[in-house]
Amino acid sequence: MNNLIFFLPVLVSFLGGVILFFLPPQTQRFKRIFNLIISLVLFIIGIKIFLAVIHNGSYVLTLSIFNISLSFMVSFFASLVLMVLFSLTLLVAIFSLNLVNFVIDEQRFNKFYAYFQWTLTASSIVLLTDNLVVLLVFWGAIAILLYLLILMGKPGASQAAYKTLVMIGGSDVLMLIGAALVYYLAGSATLSDIRLSLNSSLSILAFILLLIGVLTKSGAVPFHTWIVDASESAPSPVLVLYPGIIDKVLGIYLLTRLCLDWFTVYSGSAMSIVLMSIGGLTVIIGSAMALVSKNLLRLLAYSTISQVGYMVLGIGSALPLGIIGAIFHMFNNTIYKSSLFFTAGVVEAQGKETDFLKLGGLARFMPITFITSFIAALAISGVPPLNGFFSKLLIYQGIINIGSSPQGWYFVIFIIAAMFGSVLTLAYFLKMIYAVFLAPRAKNTAAIAIKEPSWSAILPMLVLSILAIGFGVYAKFPLSLISKLSFQTYYDFTAELYPVVNAKWAVVLIISAIIIGLIIYFMMKSKRVKESAVFIGGEAVSPDKTAVSQQEASYSGADFYESVKDMKIVADAYRVADKKVFDIFEQGKNLIGQIVKVGKKIHSGLLQTYLGWLFLGVIAIIAIFFFLLLR
Repeated sequence: MNNLIFFLPVLVSFLGGVILFFLPPQTQRFKRIFNLIISLVLFIIGIKIFLAVIHNGSYVLTLSIFNISLSFMVSFFASLVLMVLFSLTLLVAIFSLNLVNFVIDEQRFNKFYAYFQWTLTASSIVLLTDNLVVLLVFWGAIAILLYLLILMGKPGASQAAYKTLVMIGGSDVLMLIGAALVYYLAGSATLSDIRLSLNSSLSILAFILLLIGVLTKSGAVPFHTWIVDASESAPSPVLVLYPGIIDKVLGIYLLTRLCLDWFTVYSGSAMSIVLMSIGGLTVIIGSAMALVSKNLLRLLAYSTISQVGYMVLGIGSALPLGIIGAIFHMFNNTIYKSSLFFTAGVVEAQGKETDFLKLGGLARFMPITFITSFIAALAISGVPPLNGFFSKLLIYQGIINIGSSPQGWYFVIFIIAAMFGSVLTLAYFLKMIYAVFLAPRAKNTAAIAIKEPSWSAILPMLVLSILAIGFGVYAKFPLSLISKLSFQTYYDFTAELYPVVNAKWAVVLIISAIIIGLIIYFMMKSKRVKESAVFIGGEAVSPDKTAVSQQEASYSGADFYESVKDMKIVADAYRVADKKVFDIFEQGKNLIGQIVKVGKKIHSGLLQTYLGWLFLGVIAIIAIFFFLLLR
């Protein structure tokens, strides 16, 4: 096959972005269609690259531009991730065909399509390059594009965009320092030549610096807070593109390569325990905050954070089964989380709200959206036989396998954290489904004609729902690809895992339960029932009461689990979290503010103050001189 095809993702997306950037604002409809065509072309190219690597193995290529040689290595893992990336971004392009429904002002979104394609350009280079410097340059470019896209969101989005740029940009600076240490230790910037052991202070420092950058982009605790702010401000296509797809796919891809290819992390080592601790905390903190969230976008943001924790747990186990589960969970997460962010965009566009108190009853008007979101919610909660169940099962098994070693007693802590997080996930998604789709519609909600969105919004959600079911019922297929293509030199899990992933009986039982439930529902519905008055505090709320009283008689679902915040054991933790004590950005801003205040006092503009500092400086210099002389 002509090697040109491996450079086409970069060329097509970049040139397409240039054209989209210079097209005038009056050509919005043409931009949407042109963006869709480019995304479709990239999808086809991604499949062709994947098939080429399947048949012929990895490719090592060199591209010379102006006497500068750029090395590319198209591995099994990279080609698989690239195909998944282009598949999902094609759905985003379809969803964005009616972009005016999902943003406040379409004119503010004039450059979205150009930034969309340039994001794919930078992502393709990150996946395909074999040079550490090139990787970091385009990793930083993705952060800048994210900043520009968040700016296009709701009023006040500039603060969220600024916070995102500072946190991700700051972590990118640390990655540059880590990369410099890697170059010093390995003597090469070629990624395929880097293989370091964590047996020296410099190599450990380099690993930690690179790890911070990867975890910040992925949204792991304590570098997660930018995702929450961005989710509440950015338009829904941006939410699907970045927190839903780009950050998770690229972040976990780099974390996997960091721990398996560039450095060596062994199960039971200090770095393995550190990674698993971060993963466990991310699962618990993300789930706990989602549990008490009263806003759809905020709940999905914390849910995104908690799912990253499972991936970090699996990779941190440093055992093949856990790593395979983490990668499978990465793909699964992009499927059901993209569907949920699509749902949030549709709900906001149709209902004009994301506050649970002002939503409710949408299942009656949007049955397809309800069904797809319900499937996604069950999948992310790990309900069999959907895809999320099997990826979590592998991660659990990877953690349990740690206990087979004499020093692996600590696995109990992490398996409890992972399973407790799954319970919380199911709890808060039941809350979301009820509050948005099943609860009585708020009486004080403005009268809006709510209906299903256009086909371009429904189609991506339907496709993702089918994938969530298919990758669960037929989990053998994606797991075979991941194991054989990405980990063939590490582990053959077939004999151990295939009996576990046989989901046929689970499908039969669940379908039977649904049929029985529907029969009972219709039988109960056909009977005459007695209607009784609603009571609050012993007083009946009759139909002639005020609208406020009737509203009090309903239960929106927004206050599900609110009593958890009143439990003494966790009340203080929630109170501290509400004050943003765990927000690195806010704490850093406060620290810099205090330093600035001290600096203002020092630089008062008074001559006497400067003379005093000069005098103290001279004394310090003299003291140092005599100390060195006497020593």
